Amino acid sequence: MPVPQRSVRHEVSGTGFAALYSEDKSAEVVAEMIGEQKPASPWVRTSDRLPEPSEGSNSSHVWVLAFHNGEQKILPYNPHHKCWDDETGDDYLCDPLEVSHWAPMIADPE
Repeated sequence: MPVPQRSVRHEVSGTGFAALYSEDKSAEVVAEMIGEQKPASPWVRTSDRLPEPSEGSNSSHVWVLAFHNGEQKILPYNPHHKCWDDETGDDYLCDPLEVSHWAPMIADPE
């Protein structure tokens, strides 16, 4: 005769979803129920989208955190000339897709 397994009730708060599962599967089931959601990455592939100036901005550059040649750097993207400029924002550094990823700069602390 098989040994009965203990059951565990799992609820996902705020959803009204609940289920009864054997105790040995409980961690696996909870992970599936909540979807083990990871926070969204702020990194954007340059092949998907390039930085754009914010609405109302008169700056000729968009400053972002860029991943270039295996390093994170703060670089300006020049949307007018469609290229990345060097750290001074003055001279051409590379073509748009030579930077693999970029992320928006976070807001200054208040």
